[in-house]
Amino acid sequence: MKPTDEELRRFWEFYGLHYTVPYWVDDNDNLAFYGETHSELLKSINLTILFQYAVPVLDFWLASKEKSKRVGVQVQYHGKLLGLVFDETFEDALFWALDKVRETI
Repeated sequence: MKPTDEELRRFWEFYGLHYTVPYWVDDNDNLAFYGETHSELLKSINLTILFQYAVPVLDFWLASKEKSKRVGVQVQYHGKLLGLVFDETFEDALFWALDKVRETI
């Protein structure tokens, strides 16, 4: 399942990227991305960006692949294991598992 624009905005803002026209900056005001919208880079669930900005907050993460070709990802944040998330791709499963962290805070 692909996230909506609003889900993406909330997700990236939780993990430290904020939009200041026409830039995306991190919490230290360092330039992260340039563009009017996050349509190209931030809308696509990109492993490089997930591992650069979101994954480092985790204590632990684990991925597995089922016989049905779906991928499961479970994450741990501040000692709390969050539900196992399954999706069609590793990128999507990791995104939704990381989004569970945002929802629990």
